[in-house]
Amino acid sequence: MELKYVAAVIVAFVVMIVFFGFYAGLFKLNVGFNQHVDVKYACSKLNGTTISKMDLETILYGFLTDQCNYFEFNLTESLQISEIERIVHKIDNKVEVLPKNDCKLPLTATNTVFVCCSDPLEQGKRINISKRQITYSDVLICQKE
Repeated sequence: MELKYVAAVIVAFVVMIVFFGFYAGLFKLNVGFNQHVDVKYACSKLNGTTISKMDLETILYGFLTDQCNYFEFNLTESLQISEIERIVHKIDNKVEVLPKNDCKLPLTATNTVFVCCSDPLEQGKRINISKRQITYSDVLICQKE
């Protein structure tokens, strides 16, 4: 009789631990850019194509995590610098987005995204994104005229 109670207490204890572990795990799920995602394939596969804003978000993630170095594309819709800033801050809120007047990467490495030469970046026009292969390299988004 006493052995039944000990077994029941152990089973109840195990069930409680599993339940609390499952419950705590539900609140730890965090979908987004908090986990490192490999996007090298997307950078190579989408290069030279027409992409959407969502695809651009993936590509910018690749640039800001040192997975992509050069990318050329057309946009399916126009894009404001403020939208690029929103995308970049979603990935890394420490990175600044600044307008630039010429389409040349600066010599410094300040982990900044520069956008040249028009606001908005126009739909259908050729745009390229480039960076140097160094730590904290600047990223240049440049619309070809």
